[in-house]
Amino acid sequence: MPNEEDRLDILRAVSKQLKFDDYILHQDGRRTLREVAQRTSGYSGADLQAVVYNAHLEAVHDLLDSTDTAMDGTTSQAKDQSRVKRQDFTYFRLGDHSSPNGHQQLAAVAAERAEIASKLAAMQLARRKAKEARHAAQQRPGTARGQVNGTHAASESQEPVIRWQHVEKSLGSTRASISAQEQRRLSTIYREFVVGRNGEMSDGQGSSEVGGRTSLM
Repeated sequence: MPNEEDRLDILRAVSKQLKFDDYILHQDGRRTLREVAQRTSGYSGADLQAVVYNAHLEAVHDLLDSTDTAMDGTTSQAKDQSRVKRQDFTYFRLGDHSSPNGHQQLAAVAAERAEIASKLAAMQLARRKAKEARHAAQQRPGTARGQVNGTHAASESQEPVIRWQHVEKSLGSTRASISAQEQRRLSTIYREFVVGRNGEMSDGQGSSEVGGRTSLM
């Protein structure tokens, strides 16, 4: 598994694709990527990518909520109606089946999967309602089209910025895909493989010791 410096490098590489608060990216201390690397011991590269993308999901969700509230105040209604239809997706986790509490972990995974699906559905519905509200406002007689278009352009020009509260939420909900028990098992196998060998490869010559076996190979 990557150490702290490796995790920091991975986080920096993934973060280049998204818009973060400058302090998180360019400082080294609390509430930065350094703290994220320190708090994600045992996370794989894919897990770290999930931490960043889930933080981005939180930022997008906040932006859509604020835009939708400004347009027609239907954010809470969108969240309630989002439970009617959920988008399905495939979700993988490693190391769960080897645990003695496999059934409990599978239930937790299912709950986490449903929560993410609910967020995605809410985001889609909020975006659709915001578009419908803008369209209805433009069709009303006497509406200042310049003002409506200006609001529309401003909302679309906004880009979600990942701030520390989004990172904190992601860290609270994104877990390592490989359990601690599985990590110990893999570490034991690796240690036995390395320590149990002297690093020398056979040159194909037969043994010269008394009683040693010979081979035609």
